[in-house]
Amino acid sequence: MGLIGWRIRKHYFKVLTKSQGQSGGKHLIKSSSQTHNKQHHQQSSNGSSDGGSSQSSSCELVLSWTEYGPDKYIDDKEMHSIFKSLAGLQHPYIEPLQYSACNENGALVIRKFHQQGTLKDILCMSTPKKPFLNKYGNPKGRTALSLRQVATYGRQILEALRFLHSKGMPYGHLHSGNIVIIDDTVRLLDVENIILGVPAFYRPFFVQHSKIHTPETIDVYCFGHVLFEMSMGYPLQESVARQITDCPEALKNLLEMILSKEACKSALPTLDQLAEHRFFQEYASSLSESLNTHGLDSAANSKPHFKLSMNAKEQIRIAMQKSEHRLREEQKSVKNQKRLVRVQEMMSSEEEKKKSKQKAKMEHKQAKLRQQNSLQLHNGSGGPSASPINRTDSVISVNMSNETTPAPSVQSASPLPPPPPPPTNPLESTVGTGISTSIEETDCERSALLESICKFNRGSLRKVRSND
Repeated sequence: MGLIGWRIRKHYFKVLTKSQGQSGGKHLIKSSSQTHNKQHHQQSSNGSSDGGSSQSSSCELVLSWTEYGPDKYIDDKEMHSIFKSLAGLQHPYIEPLQYSACNENGALVIRKFHQQGTLKDILCMSTPKKPFLNKYGNPKGRTALSLRQVATYGRQILEALRFLHSKGMPYGHLHSGNIVIIDDTVRLLDVENIILGVPAFYRPFFVQHSKIHTPETIDVYCFGHVLFEMSMGYPLQESVARQITDCPEALKNLLEMILSKEACKSALPTLDQLAEHRFFQEYASSLSESLNTHGLDSAANSKPHFKLSMNAKEQIRIAMQKSEHRLREEQKSVKNQKRLVRVQEMMSSEEEKKKSKQKAKMEHKQAKLRQQNSLQLHNGSGGPSASPINRTDSVISVNMSNETTPAPSVQSASPLPPPPPPPTNPLESTVGTGISTSIEETDCERSALLESICKFNRGSLRKVRSND
């Protein structure tokens, strides 16, 4: 029948029964096409399962083969005993087994195939014989149930869960794909999964919450997800419900008791507490009314029955303890991984802060250096203006000193180059016009002195007698 389920290691076959003229027995045909699954087959009235449950005269059957999972802790001998007890299980809200068997690798179970599909098929408006991803990966449409249906189906699911727990065998695999609706009545599927040790559908969600580890809290948590999907028409894609809207106050309160972040961190209610919630009292039909109105078959209307031996109950209890221990270890690992991720995020954020601070400091230093360079360049353009004034002042002082000293001899005299003209600078505007005039007069006097020294002739000198 192809990959109609979500488990990779679970295989589905359609079951063909021989006609009444032939010897009793069943033929198994594995079909990958959907056209083969549309045939209806007549079932032999003499065929019976290991548990002795009779088959209806006309129905389509499906066989599922499931390999053992990591939580399989029951020995093979006791496994056969438990499967015999499961074959005799009778409850109005649990789908009975038509045939069951197990070996050292896995278990084989035959059930009735319901053409309308599971609750998930109804919500996704799909047919059950399509592959899982085609049905639920991107459904063409979705629909939610009415409040009366949500309350009625929810109450029936709770009654089935309470019955299984009272018999010492938790369910542990509640999700919308394991529920069928027959005449407005719920039927749970795959009750044998808990002893096969396969992982639950919502395990990736409740493994994130250390308070959800016992079989009852797991069933309560999964019930919250199913209730949310029936009410909203789509599954909750997170482990907790962040915000619940568009529903009555009673339903909102019920969902928050199970799926809120605070509830998952503190403690979830019990199955008995959920059954007494006011939402079911306000909207659900009475259980006896729903059973009598739709006239279920005799097997469903019979008194609930499920009997396990004391040894089987003890084996199941030990297996649940080991499964719980493994779940706790996995939850610790997930918690440590989350803590490590948070620390890495904090360290990366601190490093980013340090880098941003260092970058800001470097930019500030570069801005200061650019500012200093611009100031130095500005001062450098006006700096040479001071030196000509100083040189002019020195020239003036030298010239003034030359005027007071006696004239040197002719041998030591030599013409000096004229001083360079002072450069024009806005700063020289502060010097008065008297300074420029004195400079010109000094230059003229100096030139005359040099000229007289050069024209001096010793021959023109004459001796002079003095009375001294």
